[in-house]
Amino acid sequence: MNQALKNIFTNSLILILFSFLSVFSQSDVVTITYSEKTSLREISKKYFDNPDDWEVILKFNGFNSIAEVSNGAKLKVPIKLYKSVAKKLEGTEKNIQNANKEGAGLLAKEKINSALNEKEKAVSFKKNGDLINSNSAAQSALYFAKEALQDAKNKRVKSITAILKEKKGSIETKKSNQVVWNSAKIKQELFEKERLRTFSNSNGQIQFIDGSRLQIGENALAVIEAMKQDLISNTNTTDVVVLQGDISTYLSSLSKKNQVNVSAPGIETKIRSRKFWTGRDENQVVRVANYDGEIDLVAAGKQVTVGQNEGSKIEPGKAPTPPKKLLPSPKTSSPTANQSFFSTSINFNWERVSGARNYLIEIASDKNLGEILVQKNLSRTSFSWKPEKSGIYFWHVSSVDSDKLPGPFTDVIEFSYFLDKTPPFLVVENPKNNEVIFSKELTVTGKTESSVEVLVNSENANVSYDGSFSKKIFLEAGKNKIQIQAIDKAKNKSEINRNVICNLQDEILVLETPSQIFTNSFDFVVKGKAKQNTQIKIGNDSFSVKETIFEHTLVLQNGNQVVTIEASLNGKIQKENLNITVDSVPPKIKLNNFHKVTSEKDFTLEGSISESGELFLEKEKLELSGNSFKKQITLKNGKNSLKFEATDKAGNSTKKTYEITLDNIPPKIISSKISKPSAKGGEILEVTISAKDSESGLARTGNFTIKIGTQEVNGVLKLNGKNTYEGSVLVPFGISGSTKISSIKIKDYIGNETIH
Repeated sequence: MNQALKNIFTNSLILILFSFLSVFSQSDVVTITYSEKTSLREISKKYFDNPDDWEVILKFNGFNSIAEVSNGAKLKVPIKLYKSVAKKLEGTEKNIQNANKEGAGLLAKEKINSALNEKEKAVSFKKNGDLINSNSAAQSALYFAKEALQDAKNKRVKSITAILKEKKGSIETKKSNQVVWNSAKIKQELFEKERLRTFSNSNGQIQFIDGSRLQIGENALAVIEAMKQDLISNTNTTDVVVLQGDISTYLSSLSKKNQVNVSAPGIETKIRSRKFWTGRDENQVVRVANYDGEIDLVAAGKQVTVGQNEGSKIEPGKAPTPPKKLLPSPKTSSPTANQSFFSTSINFNWERVSGARNYLIEIASDKNLGEILVQKNLSRTSFSWKPEKSGIYFWHVSSVDSDKLPGPFTDVIEFSYFLDKTPPFLVVENPKNNEVIFSKELTVTGKTESSVEVLVNSENANVSYDGSFSKKIFLEAGKNKIQIQAIDKAKNKSEINRNVICNLQDEILVLETPSQIFTNSFDFVVKGKAKQNTQIKIGNDSFSVKETIFEHTLVLQNGNQVVTIEASLNGKIQKENLNITVDSVPPKIKLNNFHKVTSEKDFTLEGSISESGELFLEKEKLELSGNSFKKQITLKNGKNSLKFEATDKAGNSTKKTYEITLDNIPPKIISSKISKPSAKGGEILEVTISAKDSESGLARTGNFTIKIGTQEVNGVLKLNGKNTYEGSVLVPFGISGSTKISSIKIKDYIGNETIH
C-alpha cells in the first residue's frame, strides 16, 4: 500500500472509530440469559439472520467455547454493529465483482488489492468477535472497492487517434479547443472531436487504428465525434459525422472488435457493411449508397435497411426513402490493364449506362485510391488527362443515377505513364564524318536503345533487339549528307548528320588525321584512305595500300616537327604535310595573392595556367583570358578544398588542391582575472585573460580597460601562451578604490574582433 492509500486508510479509521463511540450505544445491543436450553445458533439466526455466526456472539462476550459459558450468564448480542459489518462486506463484495468485470485487476490493481486485504481483515476480526475493528476494516474495504471500480471504469475506455494518411490540395483541421483552422499535413494525428474540411480540388484519406479508411471528397466537412478503445475487451469504436460533402468508407472487417460508424445530423445508422458512400449536400439532403452487406438508416422515427448495391436519400425532417437499386458500373475500354503511355495525354473511355445522370471518375497514385489525383463528375463518357510525372497509376469509374447516388465502381485498373523527355542515345559507327568513300554503295551502322525507330535519310533501318542497326544507301559523286535519326516511343528524337565524300575522281590520298596535331605521346598513328595499290612514303618508311584504309605509326621527337606523307599511283604523286607538336610536360597552375585564411565569404580567385589549354574548378570549366582566369566563389565556414585540374592541348593534365579557411567568427573570451580587488596610486594591477579562437588563431596583442573607483586606466594585452593574454598597468597617484575590468578587446589572426 503506498503512502497516499495509507493516509486515506488512517483517516478513515479514525472517523469510523469516532462514529462507533457515538452511534453504537447500549440500545443497539440485546442481552440474553444463557441456560442449557439456549441455542446460540437460533439466537444468531434470530438477530443476525445467519445461524453460522453463533461463535461471533460467544467471542464478543469473551468466551472461546460454549463449555466456558455457565447457566445464568448474561450474553450481549451486538445486533446493529454486526449488521453494519455484514452490509459493508456485502457492498464490498459486489463492488469487487463489478470492478473485476471492468478490469480492475489490470487497471486498478493497487486499490483492488487494498480492498481484498481490508476485507480479509474485516472477516478475521468478525470471526474473533472484534466487531468494532471488523467494522472499521469493512468500511476501508468498501471504500477501496468503490475506488477500484471507478478507476477501472475511467481507465478502461481511452481515446485513440487516427492519421491523415493521404492528402491532395488544401485540407484544414480544427481541434475541439481551437478557434482557428490549421493547415493539415500528411501523417498528422487526428483526435476526438476534431473537425476536418477540404476545399475545391482537394481530397484526403483518414486511416484508423484497425486499417479502416475514410476517403473524403472535395468541399467536405466532417467531425470525428468519437474514437474509443476498450482495453479489456480489446475493441475499437469510431463515430464520424458528415456535415457536408462526400465520404467513401472502406472498413477492414465487420468484426465486433472494430466498429466504424458514419452518420449525419438527425440520422442514426447501424453499419453491417465494409464499403459504402455517404454524402450531404448544401440543402442538407443526405444520400447513402451501399456496396456490401447492410446498413440500417433511422430518421424521423422510421427505419429502412439498405442492402448491397442499394441506396437511399433522406431529406431534412423526413424518413429515408425506400432502398433502390444502384446503377451498374460502366464497361471500360481504355486505358486497359497494365497499358503503358509515353509523354502523351491519356484518354479514358467507357460505355454509356442507361439511366445515368453522370459518371464519377477517380484517378489515384495507389491501388487503394488513397491519394486521389483526379475526381470528376462528368456527363460524357470520356476524359483526357496528362500526369505530371512518371509512375504507376490506377483508375475506376461509376454511374450516378437521377437521385445523385453513385453506383459501384468498376474494378481498379492499373496503367503506367512514362514522362520521357530524354532523347534516346545514338552512336553512328560507320561512316565517320567527312570520310572519303571510294564506292557509290555505303552501309550505315551504329547503336541505339532497343524498341527505337531508326531512320537513315528518312528511310527505316533494320534495328536488332540489342539496339544495333544498319542501312545500305547509295551515294552521289562528291559531297553527300547523311541524316541518321533515332525516335523513341515518347517521340523524343536524337539526330546525327554525317558528311561523306564519294571520291570517284583522280585524288588518290585522303588523310583522316588533322594537319595540326598536339600530343603527349612519342608514338603517333597516322590514319587515312587511298586507292588500292597506292604507294605511301612517310620518312624512310614505304608501303603499298592493299585496301582503301591504312594506318602507320610514327616515332616522334619532343617539340615541333613536320612530317611529309607522299602518295603515288600510276605516275601521279600527292603530298600532305603534318605539323606535329610533342609536349609531355603538364601545365602548371598558379594562384595570385592566395591566402590560406580569409574572413570574406564571397572570395575572388585569380590565377593562371602556364600554357594554352583548359582549366576546371570542381568540374566547372573556367573562362580563360589568354591563360589567366578570375572567378568569384562562395566559401563555407571552416576549411574549404579547391580542386583544380588543368589540361593542355597535348592532353597533359595537372591536378592541384588548395585549402582555404573561412574565418568570420571572432575569438571567444573564456575568463578574465584581475590581481587585486582594490588598488591605490603607485600599485601595479595585473590582468589575465583566457581566450579561444577555433580557426586562424589569436592575435599577439589586445587592449583592456580597468575601472578603479570612478576612474578608468587603459592597458595592453600580450599573448603569453597559446590561449592566455597578460597585461599590467601602474595605478596613477590620486586614484584609489575597488577594481574591475570594464572592457576587453582582442582579435584573431585575420582581424575578427571581440569586445567584451
